[in-house]
Amino acid sequence: MNKIHPPPRYLLGSCLLFWGVMSGRPWIGLLAALIVEARYWLRLRWDFDDTGYARAWQLATLLIVVTVVLLLIEGSRYTVLPDLLSWIPVLIIPVQFVQSYGLRDDIPLSTISYFARRNRLRSERLGLPMETRSFHFGNVTFFLCLLAASVDKNVDARFFIPGLLVLCAWRIIAMRRCRARVLLPVLVLAGMGGFVGERGIRRLEDILVRGGSEGDGKFDPTFHGTMIGSTGDVSLSPEIQWRLRLVRGTAPQLIRTATFNSFVGTSWQARRSPDLDFENLENRLVGEDLFYQTTRSKAQATPTSIADIVSMTPSLPAYTLRGSVSVGDPLPLPGDVACVSGFQVERIEGNTFGTIRVVPKDPVLNGTVFWRGGTQPDLPPLLREDLRVPIGDSEALRVLVAEIGLSSEDKMPVTLAKLRTWFQQNFQYSKHLTIRRREGGDKVTSPMVRFLTTVRSGHCEYFATGAILLLRQAGIPTRYSTGFAVAEYDTSRKEFIIRGTHGHAWCRVWDGSKWLDFDPTPPNWLTTDFPKTSVWQRMDDALTRLREDFFLWRTQPANQLIINMIIGTIGVGLAGFVMVRLWRSRSVISHDNTGTMQFLPSEKTPLHELEPMIRRMIGPRPAGEPYAAWIIRATHEYADRPLVTEAIDLHQRIRFDPHETGPGARKRLDELAHVLRGSL
Repeated sequence: MNKIHPPPRYLLGSCLLFWGVMSGRPWIGLLAALIVEARYWLRLRWDFDDTGYARAWQLATLLIVVTVVLLLIEGSRYTVLPDLLSWIPVLIIPVQFVQSYGLRDDIPLSTISYFARRNRLRSERLGLPMETRSFHFGNVTFFLCLLAASVDKNVDARFFIPGLLVLCAWRIIAMRRCRARVLLPVLVLAGMGGFVGERGIRRLEDILVRGGSEGDGKFDPTFHGTMIGSTGDVSLSPEIQWRLRLVRGTAPQLIRTATFNSFVGTSWQARRSPDLDFENLENRLVGEDLFYQTTRSKAQATPTSIADIVSMTPSLPAYTLRGSVSVGDPLPLPGDVACVSGFQVERIEGNTFGTIRVVPKDPVLNGTVFWRGGTQPDLPPLLREDLRVPIGDSEALRVLVAEIGLSSEDKMPVTLAKLRTWFQQNFQYSKHLTIRRREGGDKVTSPMVRFLTTVRSGHCEYFATGAILLLRQAGIPTRYSTGFAVAEYDTSRKEFIIRGTHGHAWCRVWDGSKWLDFDPTPPNWLTTDFPKTSVWQRMDDALTRLREDFFLWRTQPANQLIINMIIGTIGVGLAGFVMVRLWRSRSVISHDNTGTMQFLPSEKTPLHELEPMIRRMIGPRPAGEPYAAWIIRATHEYADRPLVTEAIDLHQRIRFDPHETGPGARKRLDELAHVLRGSL
C-alpha cells in the first residue's frame, strides 16, 4: 500500500486560518493555527503510546458530545449538524496535537476505530501476527477544515472558491506526483465540487429546517403555496412548535402566523402596494410592550403601555407563549391581539395584513399575550384585491352563492352560519387529496370549482379558499389566514400544546368595521386521520420541553453567573490537568548541524510493539528494570537467544545512536520482532 504523505509545513495552519476567516472566527482560527504549526519552532515532544492516542480521541469525542448538547439547548435540532461541522476544526485539536507533537509519524487506526481496536486486542490475546494500520491525522484535519469553512452561515463565496483552489493546489503539489495536465483537471473538479457542495449544504440545511416548520415550508409572509390541485396525503410534523399557558381568561381557538389577499393559480399571495411593506414597529413600542390600536391609518397608531391596557380592561384574557424561533419567524397571535409583553427580541416587524415577525435575541421566546381588547393589527380591506375571484370560476361561484343564499345585505352572523351549515352538510374533511390540477381533458374547470361542485372532499386549504371565493362573490371582503388551532391541552402541565399537525388555514371576513375569524372546515378535522402519540413522540416532546425550559432558566441573570462559574471551573480544571500531565511527560528535541530534528532519547522501535503482549505474560515491567532486560527475561523460554540478542542490539542502536544504523536496520528489527511475536 502506498504511503499517504502528510500535509506540508504550514498547510494545516493556513487551512485553520481560512476556516476562521470564512466562519467569522479569525482569532480562534489563528490560535488553532499557532498550536498546530508551533511544532516547527518548539523543541517539546511527547512519547505518546496507543493509550495516549486513545485518550486524545476520547477527549475530542467528549468535546463533540458537549458541543452537540449545547447546540441543542441553544438552537433548533435541524441546525445542529451544520453548526457542529462549523466548529469541528477546534473540536479535533486534541487528536491533531498528539499527531503534531508525538514521536510517531502516524496514528494507529485502532485509536479511533472500535472494530480495529477489538481486532488488535484479540490478535494480541491469541498471539497472532497482525498488521498495524495507521494514518496521518493531518490529512483528516485538512479535509475537515475545508468542509467546516463551507458550511458556516458567514461563508463568502467570493473568497471561498479561490481559497479552496489555492489550498487544494498546495496539497496536491506537495505530494510531488502530479503534473500540470493532472493538476488543472483536479483543481477544476475541486472548484466545481466546492461551488456545488457549498450550495448543496445550504439546500440540505433549508430542507432540514423546513422539516421543523409548520409543514408548508420556510416562512414567507408574501407567498403561501397550497396543495390545491395536488394529489396524495397531507403530512405535517407532530413536533411541538409552541406552548400556551393561561394567565387569566380563556385561550384563543386560532392563532395566526400570516394573512394573504390574492389567489393566483393555486397559491395565496400578499399583494403589495407601497404601504403594505413590513415596517419596524418601534413607534408602537413602550419598553418591551407592544400595543395595536384599531386604526384607519398608520398615523393614528398610538403607543399604550401594558399597565394602561390592563387598567382599562381588567378582564382582558392573557396567556404566556413559549417556543423556539429563528430570525424572521412569525409570532403566532390571535386576530384581535391587544398587546404582547416580555418577548426578548431585537426587532419586531408587522405589515398591514396583521402578519408579525420577529428578530429574536435568543432562540427560545417566552412572553405574555393579551387579547380581546377590541384591537386589531389589520388595516381595512383593499376592495380591489379582497373582492377578487378568478374570472374562469365566477359563473360557477355565482350559481353556488344563489344556491346557498349568501348576500352582503344580510347580517354577518347569518351569512356565516349559512355557509358553515352548507359545508358541514355537503362536504367531508380528508387529508387524502384526489383533485388534480387538470382532470383528463378538462382544461377549463379549476380544482376549486371541482371541489365545490363535485368532489366535495379535501383539507383546510380547500375549505378556507372555497369559503373566501364564495364570500367574495357575494360581495364580502375576505382574506386567507394561516396559523395553528389551539386544541390539545396537557392537563398534567396545565398548558396547551401547539404542534405542526395543528397547522391550519381559515378566513378573515370584514363585517364593515372589523375583521372576524371564520373557520369553514368541519370541526371534526382535528380527530380525522391524526396518529396516536407514540413513545418516541412523547420522548421528543419531553426533550423539547427540557431544552426550552432549561434555556430560559439558564438565561436568567441569577442563574447565568452560577452556570458560568460551574462551566469555567470544569474547563479550567480539565485544562490544568491536561497541561500538568503533558508538562511532566515532555521530551526535548535537538537539532544537528544540518538542521534536522533529532529525538532524544525516545525513538520508538518495532520491539516496543511487543510490550502489551509481554505485560500480559509476566506482568508490568518493574520500576528501574531496563526495557531490554525485561524483554530477555520474558523471551528466554520461547525464543532463540541469538535472535533476541540481535533484536536487542538493533533496538538500542536505533534508539540511542541512530546515525550509526544503516537504512536496513529498522527493516531487520521489524522482521525479528515479527518472529519473536510468533514465538511468544
